[in-house]
Amino acid sequence: MGTEHPGYGACKWHGGASEAAALAAGRAMAQAMGAPLRITPFEGLMHCCYVTAGEVMYAEARVHALHADDLIVAPESSVEKQEVEGWSTETRQHIKELHIWIRIRQECLERLARFCKMVLDARVDDRFAQVAQGMAGSLIPAFEGVLEELELTDEQRAKIPGAMRKHMLVLETPMMERSGLLDGAA
Repeated sequence: MGTEHPGYGACKWHGGASEAAALAAGRAMAQAMGAPLRITPFEGLMHCCYVTAGEVMYAEARVHALHADDLIVAPESSVEKQEVEGWSTETRQHIKELHIWIRIRQECLERLARFCKMVLDARVDDRFAQVAQGMAGSLIPAFEGVLEELELTDEQRAKIPGAMRKHMLVLETPMMERSGLLDGAA
């Protein structure tokens, strides 16, 4: 009741309006609403890297939008108490701390670094090489069969290596970009 996460977590009277309670409720909602998805461990790691990189970028933008006076804050909390004359509100001033967006950015950066290390430890670059070799092993006999059927002239056959190199690079680039290898992200 009285929060942005009805049905999950505590109500506003029991601390549900705090940032920590909202984050915990958000996590609970995501777990409850997430449907199972079949992916490979490699795809899972790369997805984690991509999502977390997006979170870092978003938090970074929020930090840059802050005014210099807002970088360090002294949060306040209000507690309503019932007294003999009725209800009263007590406001508590907490110790100074970094703005929440700075803390979120730091958490995201640390999580991204962990995911990137997992990708490196999993030797993702070796996995890409294996996939490329497997694809080449399947494609070469098919290309050879097509070329044999076409009965090309010697002049046409001489153009094949350059054309193959050009078109194979076109195929390789999107896969490398999706993986983050061209961006240096992996």
